[in-house]
Amino acid sequence: MVLLSPDDKTLFVSNGGFSAFSNTITVFSTASNGSLSLVVGSPFPMNPGASGPLGTATSQDGSLLYVAIFFSNSISVFSVASNGALTEVAGSPFPTGQPGGLLSLAAFPPKSCIVQTPTITSISPTSAIAGGAGFTLTVNGTNFVSGSTVNFNGNARTTTFVSATQLRAAILASDIATTGIFNVTVTNPGDGTSNGVSFTVVTPQQAMHITSNFNGTPIPSGDYIWFNANVTAKGIPSTGATIFFQNSTIHYGTTTLVVPNAQITFSPSTTCATTTFNTATNTWITTVPISGSDEILLSGLPYKLTDSLAGGTNPVTWTGTFTSKTAGITVNWKWGAAVYTTFSSDYNLLNIKPTHGASCSYNNSDHAGTPEGTDPTSGQLFKSFVTGGARGGGGSNFTGSWSGTVSVPVSH
Repeated sequence: MVLLSPDDKTLFVSNGGFSAFSNTITVFSTASNGSLSLVVGSPFPMNPGASGPLGTATSQDGSLLYVAIFFSNSISVFSVASNGALTEVAGSPFPTGQPGGLLSLAAFPPKSCIVQTPTITSISPTSAIAGGAGFTLTVNGTNFVSGSTVNFNGNARTTTFVSATQLRAAILASDIATTGIFNVTVTNPGDGTSNGVSFTVVTPQQAMHITSNFNGTPIPSGDYIWFNANVTAKGIPSTGATIFFQNSTIHYGTTTLVVPNAQITFSPSTTCATTTFNTATNTWITTVPISGSDEILLSGLPYKLTDSLAGGTNPVTWTGTFTSKTAGITVNWKWGAAVYTTFSSDYNLLNIKPTHGASCSYNNSDHAGTPEGTDPTSGQLFKSFVTGGARGGGGSNFTGSWSGTVSVPVSH
C-alpha cells in the first residue's frame, strides 16, 4: 500500500508479504519533478508482533503514521521526523481486540477532497485606465492551491499559482474597456470561493498629471535622477482612510518611466509617520496620523541615466490615478527631482523620509522624500552625493524644487 503525506513531500510504502523486506515501511522523499529519494534508514522495521502491514494513514499534520497489520489484527504507530524518518512509538503495535484481518484505515479526507476557502488580503494594482492594455494582476491572500482561479467581474481568467499566498492572473484589455468598479474573487477546486475585492477602472481624464521641467544643468551618464512626489490631504474622517496611487508614469522626450504604486494610510492609532517599500507589490507603503502633514511621501523612483541628459528638458510630465474606498477626499499633489552621483535601487536601503519635519525615525526638518539612508559601500549618507541638475541645485536640496501643485479629487 502506498500513501502520500499531507504536504506531498513524503511517500510511505507498506511492505507486506514474505520477502526479505516483509513487515517494514519504505519511505521516500518526493521532488517537485516527481522523482523519489530513499530516506536514510529506510526501510524501517516494525516492532515484533506486527505481521503483514497493509493500509496506511497519517495524522492531519503528518506527524504520525498509522499502519493496519493484517495477520496480527493490530495497528502500528510511528512518529514521522521532518526528513521522513520513522520511529515506532512505545507499545506499538496496538491490538484491536477483534478477530479477523485488518486491511485498511480511514483517516482525514485527502487534500483533494478538502475544499479550502481562499481569502484575498490585497490585489495589485487596484485600478486601471479604461481602454488600456491587458496586464498581470497580483492577488495576495491565503489558502491558494494549484488550480485556484482568479475571477474578474465573475469571469475566470488565466491564473498562475505562485504560492499558497499569491496568484497572478492575466487580465484582458476587454476587461477594462469601460469604467466601473469590478469584483475580484478566487475560486479553489471544489468551489471554495473567496471574499471579493474591488478593482476600479477610471477614465483617462481621472488620470491626473503635473507637467514641469528640469533646470539648465546637464546631467552626466551614470548619475541618478531621484523623482519623488508628495501630497497633503483634506476630507480624511476621524476613523481614518487609505489613498491609493497607481498607473503612474513619468514622461520626457522619448523616455517613459513606470513609477511604483503608493498606499497612504491615515490611521487614528498612529502617532508618527513611517514608510517602507513592498517589493512583492511594487508599492510604497506610508502610514501617518489622522492629522497628516504638509508633505506626505507619495511615491519615488530612482532612474540611472545610461546617456547624458542636456539641461533644460521641457516638458517633464508625471501622471497617475488616485483612488480610495472613502468618499470626499481631496489631495494636493506636487513632485520634485534631484540628481545624485551615488544612489540605490534597494528602496528600503534608502530610508526615505515619510513626511516633512519629524517622523518616527527622523527628527529633522528634511522634506518628505529625502533619502536618509547610508550608502553601504562608502559608509556615507546618500544625501552627501546630491549634486546639481533636474530640479535640484545640490547642497541641501535633497528632493529638488517642487513643481506646481495640483488639487485632485480622489475617485471613490
